[in-house]
Amino acid sequence: MSETTTPVASPDRPDGRHAGLMISGVTKRFGDFVALDGVDLEAPAGTTLALCGINGAGKTTLLRCCTGQTRPDKGRITVAGVDVWPKPKHALGVVGVVPDKNYLIERLLVRESLENYGLFHGVALRDVSERVTDLMDLLDFADEENTLVKDVSLGTEKKIAIAAALLPAPKVLVLDEPLGAIDAAVTHTIEETLRDYTSLGGTVIVSSHLMDVVERLCDRVAIIHHGHVIAAGEMTEFTHNGTRRFQDVFLELVDIKPQARRLQWLASSFR
Repeated sequence: MSETTTPVASPDRPDGRHAGLMISGVTKRFGDFVALDGVDLEAPAGTTLALCGINGAGKTTLLRCCTGQTRPDKGRITVAGVDVWPKPKHALGVVGVVPDKNYLIERLLVRESLENYGLFHGVALRDVSERVTDLMDLLDFADEENTLVKDVSLGTEKKIAIAAALLPAPKVLVLDEPLGAIDAAVTHTIEETLRDYTSLGGTVIVSSHLMDVVERLCDRVAIIHHGHVIAAGEMTEFTHNGTRRFQDVFLELVDIKPQARRLQWLASSFR
């Protein structure tokens, strides 16, 4: 685990494969607020990188920069060897995204929404229906295919977003808090699917506050704090080969002490 990141290499790796995600010197300001300050990161093909940090650390801003939603002020980002800026549409052809906010067309049925998404992102007409059926069966929401998107539960909404991200068979997946409100059985299925995806050479970048999921799923971690990467490395380095919980290490690194103070007014209800 390093508390200073190393320079980012060229997109052309010695093994002949493109890096899944490479970020070099990315800076983003919103007025006087510095959301990202010279971020350098790499997630090689075949790995899962977790972005961890407290609320407001800069995680979502970084993911938006990586997916063509927010233009950085400085720096370079490549996904699967493709420069995101200044032509984000080119990069979006190789990236699947679960964004922080719902982007689905709520007035469409679930199946219609997914099929439209697939066609819009270049999936051949002959393949769309089969892929949608496979994903709905895998993620256990086939019974809701004829429900309007606006009427589904939060968990199903998340599952639809994950299905949409996988549908075009992208080389890189960028997932912003993808597993909130999803039940344990489907969470397990998604984790296994993502492991299979990376074993094939895909790359996953996931932002999550669910530290147990991060520890199980991710082989690399970057901790972002106030727009800086304060530590990055292999998960085994953070957990000391499994002898420590990642959550405890994370809280130490961001210097947060969990609050244990009792709310006296709440306790008074039980006297």
